[in-house]
Amino acid sequence: MKNVAETIKNLRKSKSLTQFEFGKLFGYSARTVSDWEKGNTEPNIAAIKNIVKYFDITYEEFFWRRLRLSLFNKIMNYGEALRLQREAAKLTQRQLAKETGISQANISRWENGEFFPTSIFALSLRSSTVFPLTNL
Repeated sequence: MKNVAETIKNLRKSKSLTQFEFGKLFGYSARTVSDWEKGNTEPNIAAIKNIVKYFDITYEEFFWRRLRLSLFNKIMNYGEALRLQREAAKLTQRQLAKETGISQANISRWENGEFFPTSIFALSLRSSTVFPLTNL
């Protein structure tokens, strides 16, 4: 329930709506919206359908919004850790690419948080003799 509660609250706040205004849009009281946001109750499928339509999001986005934000933060943290360790080892992206056999473009994308490396690439980085990634 917590995921749905947080999603509703975040969606409402994204449009700067009060609980009263949000509830009025969908035919519910401010008290009902408050209960949804506290996780005391959940909206029925009709309410979810209307919320999804109003905010122009998919059902997946509605139910998994927090999970995706968590994953995004992990990707960004990984990229930052990779960059910091590379710089501490006094290596350029090009040098790291040569040492590990991973393209410089991929290393750059990881450091910028554009995507997360597959486990095979992560193992290549960890097993590097010049660049042992102890924190990743």
